[in-house]
Amino acid sequence: MQETNSQAVLTIFVVVALLVLIAVIMLAIAVYYTNSKKRLIREKELLKVTYQQAILQAQFEIQDQTLRNVSQEIHDNIGQVLSYVSLSLDRATDLSDAQKNSLITESRTLVNQSMNDLRDLSKSFSLDNIISNGLTATVKAEVARLNKSRLIEARLDIDGEVYSIGEHQELVLFRIIQEFINNTLKHAKAKILVINLQFSADKLVLKLTDDGIGFDVKQKQNGSGLKNMHTRAGLIGAGAITTSSENEGTSLTISLKR
Repeated sequence: MQETNSQAVLTIFVVVALLVLIAVIMLAIAVYYTNSKKRLIREKELLKVTYQQAILQAQFEIQDQTLRNVSQEIHDNIGQVLSYVSLSLDRATDLSDAQKNSLITESRTLVNQSMNDLRDLSKSFSLDNIISNGLTATVKAEVARLNKSRLIEARLDIDGEVYSIGEHQELVLFRIIQEFINNTLKHAKAKILVINLQFSADKLVLKLTDDGIGFDVKQKQNGSGLKNMHTRAGLIGAGAITTSSENEGTSLTISLKR
């Protein structure tokens, strides 16, 4: 009888011990789960903040680059036109009335054209205008600006039916395009720049190519320019591949799922 009681007590002890152990394990799992959830929430918030900061940085850099372009445009084109008008009017006193009238008409036309150019430039400087026009229209305007500047021959190829991928994504892609253009103009010694937008049902592929001197990708992969473009692509969930070799030009391909 005493042995039976001892076995019963032992059994109860073992059961209680198992229940306590299970409770401890469940508590540990609950604590781990709660901490993991909190950590994931913090990481998610941090990523959200990082993403928002990246978007704001891209917006700032787009406006800064656009302002530089506008300043260059005013200096190279509008400034020259107005200087020509000023010089022409300075010599008007030596002309006949008919010549004066002709000169005034020409000057008025040139001034009006300069005013229209300034209005167009002011529109290009507006970030809201870039957002409302969308990526394709903005890139078209950028290509037109490059060709007008004669710094390089630029071309835009569009494949597929155009659609919007979201203003934040389009802003980042446009900033990547600006960075690639800057790198090409500064370092590549290229004559031709091609921007290709490929719209398909499931993704958008942006391909930027120049025919410049190229470089060794392995040596330059940690360079700030190349790294920035790849980092920006990653922030919007896009893949980025850069290919280049000496005297074979450079190509950057960005692939973003729709």
